[in-house]
Amino acid sequence: MKTIMWDPLSLKTLLGLKGGPKDAEFRKLGEFMEVFELPVKSIIREAGVVETTSHLLLKGLVGMYFDRKLVRIYFPGDMFLDFESYSQQIPSRYQLKVLVDAQFTSLSFENEIKVLNEISDFKEISDHLKARVRNSNEEWAAFSQLPHLDRLRAFEKKFPSLRLIIPVNDLAGLLGVGRSTIIKLRKEDGYLAGKAKSDAELLKEITYPFNPLKHPQKKKLEALSLDWGYELHSFFVDLKEFSRFKNNQQASLSSFLYPEIDFHKGLWISKLFVWLFYLDDKTDRLSAGSKKAFWVLIEDWIRVYLKESKSNPPFLPSRVAAIVNAFQELWNELIHLDQVSETQIELIRTEILDHIKSSRVEAGFRDNNTLPTIEEYLGFRPHTSGAKLAVSLSCLEFQVDETVNASFWEKTAELRRLSTLLILMDNDLFSFKKEQAAGDHMNYIALLVKNEGISLAEAKEKVLEIRRSYFDAFMEQNRKWMEDFNPENHLILQKLKYIKYKISGTRHWSVEISKRYDK
Repeated sequence: MKTIMWDPLSLKTLLGLKGGPKDAEFRKLGEFMEVFELPVKSIIREAGVVETTSHLLLKGLVGMYFDRKLVRIYFPGDMFLDFESYSQQIPSRYQLKVLVDAQFTSLSFENEIKVLNEISDFKEISDHLKARVRNSNEEWAAFSQLPHLDRLRAFEKKFPSLRLIIPVNDLAGLLGVGRSTIIKLRKEDGYLAGKAKSDAELLKEITYPFNPLKHPQKKKLEALSLDWGYELHSFFVDLKEFSRFKNNQQASLSSFLYPEIDFHKGLWISKLFVWLFYLDDKTDRLSAGSKKAFWVLIEDWIRVYLKESKSNPPFLPSRVAAIVNAFQELWNELIHLDQVSETQIELIRTEILDHIKSSRVEAGFRDNNTLPTIEEYLGFRPHTSGAKLAVSLSCLEFQVDETVNASFWEKTAELRRLSTLLILMDNDLFSFKKEQAAGDHMNYIALLVKNEGISLAEAKEKVLEIRRSYFDAFMEQNRKWMEDFNPENHLILQKLKYIKYKISGTRHWSVEISKRYDK
């Protein structure tokens, strides 16, 4: 539990007591109170323990559980405690648990007695707080009589993203409906306040002044990489699964990202993308509780194979064995490709390991039906989205090894960073509709709704604003390198062109070619 610094006068505003007790009285009260921060899923107090502390919720959400079932939610501005246990000093029947990263005050039973004796106006404050508790209890009792949709709407007036955050079983029990009803409610379009941009408006917004290009041997690259996955390694379960993958044009993405690459290197990348796409789709199909275990098997085996770990390789079920066997062949092919250096192989090795590690982290959140913080998301999502890997694989497009040139690598660092973030933002904007329909909220838009309590329309606009800032910064880098040609910078200009292919190619494939993001 993290103690934070705070201004006791903020309580006066929160409680609506601006014309009440003097500021000095609130500052004195602050000497007896503490403010804590706790992350989601933290237990504030277990059932069976006497309630010795009263709390006022400043930020986040807190849940009260009876017999492991959510029976009440506390919103910012609510007092939360078991009043019966607190007033009678008997064991509480309820558990208090953080539902959304919470910040709250804490005033102990002993300190309340001291405050009553030392602060003349505290009785007025205390009476006001007790009145808030009574009003809150009456409001909650009134909520209990509403139809489930009206109750949900009432909750979402207080916390707009609530249905995205509360675990399905908890929310279903609280509203008195089945899991399937909550899942259906989560899939509804436009359920939050505000009118979000339409798909057409988004597409107008997400455009680039540089055009995509297609590899001249796209069809052959696609056919060979699909045969590699289905006919040779058989990691697709059946023809239906393979046909869906093929119809979504997932094997064609690399042809738009690396349109000028040597055929053999392009085929290697195309196979790698087929392999990674398959892992991503497989994770989506696995039930919650199995996703992380799947990635742990993949990660443990590959770490041993790439000599990152000295442990013994894990036992693999036959389906997983087929997947890693395909990777083993793929890695051997990379090592024996012409004009691929040791430093390039090491870069690709690092990126693949980071991708797999990050996928395991993301799978853990999916298993627990929880969402990461924005900071956590921006830590793993550039890897799991494939954006960072796609940009890094650009090293294979060069006829010379760019990775050994420290000066060049440093000069292109900002181009690589900005392009990765642009691709990530575009991907989240393009995929949100489908992911929302599937009940998948691992998306920057959904995280903003959850973490900032804003509407869907506001969240989409904020992601667009963030994307605009990345785009403006990228175009400034583009201007910097394009405005004054210097023969010494020819590799940087080549890199710039290749990176533009990644950005425009991702948009073109996502919008014009693939059906993967169709709802």
